[in-house]
Amino acid sequence: MKKWKNHHHYDSKRQNQSNLSSLSSCSVLRQEIKVQAAENIFNKNKMFSKDYYVYILASKRNGTLYIEVTNDIIRRVQEHKEGIIEGFTKKYRVHIWFIYEIYGDIGDAIYREKQLKE
Repeated sequence: MKKWKNHHHYDSKRQNQSNLSSLSSCSVLRQEIKVQAAENIFNKNKMFSKDYYVYILASKRNGTLYIEVTNDIIRRVQEHKEGIIEGFTKKYRVHIWFIYEIYGDIGDAIYREKQLKE
């Protein structure tokens, strides 16, 4: 019977170690879930955030300048270069890339556009 008690005691220790390992694994898993949740929130916010660009195009050196705000600068400049959109840039052939600035808030971008146009 003494053997059985020792054996039982040994199993009890092994069980406690196993429980500790399980708790440790659960703790790590919970931490990983928290980190993943934080990353998802960050990515979701990033997904809904936009960049806004204030850009300047020129017709030629010392020529006509064109200042505008857009949220898709690549598409917009391509439209200017190809003359897809009727208006000022097509009429005056304003399609030379000059400079741009990036803003995270549309209000800031519009404010800057107005500053540059003054």
